Amino acid sequence: MRRLIVLAGVVVTASLLMTGCEYDVAQPHWNDEFVEPATPEITQIMPADAAPPGANTITIIGNHFAEGTDRNRVYFDRVPAEVITASPTSISVRRPNLVSEACEVRVVSFDALEVAKSGPYRVDSVWDEVGLFPENLALNAVTVDHNENVYVFQHSPRTIYKISPDGQMTELGTTSRAVTDAKYARIGGEETIIILNTNRSIQMLNLSTLEETEWIRITGRVSYGDFDRHGNFYAAGSRTDLQTVTADLREKPRPGMYSADDIHAVRVFQDHVYLAVTLARPADGEPVTGIWRHEIQDAEGNLGPRKLVLDWSTTGAFAESAINDITFSQDGILYVATDHDNPVLMMHPDERIDVLYKEILPSYPVKCQWGTGNSFYMVLGGEERIAVRVDAGVPGAPYFGRSL
Repeated sequence: MRRLIVLAGVVVTASLLMTGCEYDVAQPHWNDEFVEPATPEITQIMPADAAPPGANTITIIGNHFAEGTDRNRVYFDRVPAEVITASPTSISVRRPNLVSEACEVRVVSFDALEVAKSGPYRVDSVWDEVGLFPENLALNAVTVDHNENVYVFQHSPRTIYKISPDGQMTELGTTSRAVTDAKYARIGGEETIIILNTNRSIQMLNLSTLEETEWIRITGRVSYGDFDRHGNFYAAGSRTDLQTVTADLREKPRPGMYSADDIHAVRVFQDHVYLAVTLARPADGEPVTGIWRHEIQDAEGNLGPRKLVLDWSTTGAFAESAINDITFSQDGILYVATDHDNPVLMMHPDERIDVLYKEILPSYPVKCQWGTGNSFYMVLGGEERIAVRVDAGVPGAPYFGRSL
C-alpha cells in the first residue's frame, strides 16, 4: 500500500512539472501579426533646390528616418554622401562628390521597407583647374591682382605665368631665383609683385615693365610675408624670426621670439599677424606646431605678445600633416592648406574644426591666395602639379597689398 502511495505522488509531481513546462514555452514568431514599418519621407532639403558653393553640408528634413548615423544611407543619384548626424526627422550629410543639374536624393533607412526620394536637386561645382602648365613641372607660388588676374610661379625653369579672368594664359618671363611666396601690391601707383625666395633680398617685379629689382635687403633669409593696412610688411622663414619692414622701407628690430623656429606661413587678418609655426623648444603648455597671432598695435607695425589660436595636435586626422599656407574668409573662417588627403582644414570663429569639401578637392596645395571675390587659388605640388580655383561661397578677407 505504501508503495502505491509513493508511486502516485511521483506521477502527480511529474504531471505538474509537465503542465508547468507547457505554459513556459514561448509563442513562435510566425504567429505574431506583421506590423509594417512607417514609410520614410523627405519634406525639405536645406539649402533648398540646390547646393551652391559654400554649402559644406546638406540637411534633409522629413519623417520616419532611422535613429543613428549607421542606420541610414544617403545617395545623390548613385553617389553616396557621408552621414554626419541622423534622427527620425533630420539627417545631415557632407556635400557629395558630384556635379549635377538635376539629381535625385534618396534616403535608405534600415528600419523601413521603402526608400525616401526627392528631386530634382542641383549640386554645383566648387572647384576647377585654371591655366595649362607644362606637365610635371613644380609650381611654387600664386598671387592675384585687383582685376582677378592670377600669377603663378614655376620652380624650374623659373617662369612667371599670368592667367586672365577669361582663362587666357600668358608667359610673362623668368625670375632671378626660385620663388617661395609672392604678394601682389600696388606700391606708389605701380602694379607690383613682391617676391620672396628664401633670401635676404626681397625682390619686386614691375608688371608694366616686367623688370625685377630689389625691393629691400633685410637681416634674415625670408620665405613668406604679408602686408597690413598701413603698408607694413611682415616676413618670416626658417630660423629667421619674424621681421617687419615699415611702409617707408625701414627694417624694425627683430623680436627674438622665433629665431630658432620654423615659420610656415604668414597672414594678416583684422589687425593681427597670424603665423603657422613649429617651435624648436616649446615652453610648458605650448604645442610643437600651432597657429599663433600678434596684435598690430600701431601704424609703425609694433606687435603685441603672441597668443595661441590653434594647437595643431588637437586637429584629429590633420595633426600629422604639414601646414603649407593659411588664409581667411571675410567672416573670419581660417583656412589651412595642408598635405593631408583632404587638404583644407577650416576653423570657424567659434573654434569649430571642419574639412572644406571633404573627398572633393584635389590634394597637396603648396600655396593659396584669395582673389577679389568668393574664390581662392591653390597651386598643387603632388601628383597633379596644377593651379586650381576653389569657390568657398563667401568673400575672402581684405588683402591690403591691393590697396597700397
